[in-house]
Amino acid sequence: MIKALILGSSGFLGGELVKLLTIEGYSVIGMKNITNFSSPNDYVLYVKNLVTQHKPNLVINCSANQSLGDDSGTSIEIINSNIAGPTIVLSELALSGISTKFISVSTSWQYDENGHYSPLTLYAASKKAFEDLMLYFSNKIPVCAVVLFDTFGEGDARKKVLNLMINTCKNNIPIEMTPGDQVINLIHVNDAAKGIIAASREMKEIKFYSWFLRSKRVLKIKELINLFPKKYRHLFVLGGRNYRDSEIFNIYNDFEVVPNWVHTHNLQDFINKQLSS
Repeated sequence: MIKALILGSSGFLGGELVKLLTIEGYSVIGMKNITNFSSPNDYVLYVKNLVTQHKPNLVINCSANQSLGDDSGTSIEIINSNIAGPTIVLSELALSGISTKFISVSTSWQYDENGHYSPLTLYAASKKAFEDLMLYFSNKIPVCAVVLFDTFGEGDARKKVLNLMINTCKNNIPIEMTPGDQVINLIHVNDAAKGIIAASREMKEIKFYSWFLRSKRVLKIKELINLFPKKYRHLFVLGGRNYRDSEIFNIYNDFEVVPNWVHTHNLQDFINKQLSS
């Protein structure tokens, strides 16, 4: 039986990966993050034992601290969660001699509107830093950075703009929004998980791979409003609040996507379904 370890298995994307991999016949084991341990050495022992016991054919890191702060406390948490912990996992895999593959989910926030590296947040910078570490280990095992824009889907408890807008309609309570010129690129979490699994199948050589998962359609927030039925649109008060410092107004959308993958879920259908439930 093919074995997979998932770092971040209890999260929104991680949970979907566990479900799909199990359906495909994988034996799936959820991994704890370094933040669950009192010391890095304890985590090293935990990872070493896990790798030795299960000998995974595939390891996926979809765990991340996405905090927006820049203070020293937040910085340490981001470095531990997004760099130190996954590096320990990657290092133990590379040293184990096991025939395995390693995939880590990165963020589009690493890039500017021209597709150049320009991290929008410390979280984004930490993801790029870990990609550099993956590149170092790519002469030992196949490694892949799968870059996501944003996801949506059933059971998503995150305070994302689409979820806030859907809840606004369900509760019939107006929400103050920015003028709405920010842009987003959304794919369903099921499509994202399928894309990651598709990427694993394409990793046939010991090297560094990098692919994107994205929709062909880029929307401004104020255009997203038009996907909601007319009877709800008055609830979205554009211009009621100011833009944050870290907003995205243009997206470079010409990155190479995962081979043999297409997204199939329709955003309009999802919104209609959520509002009818």
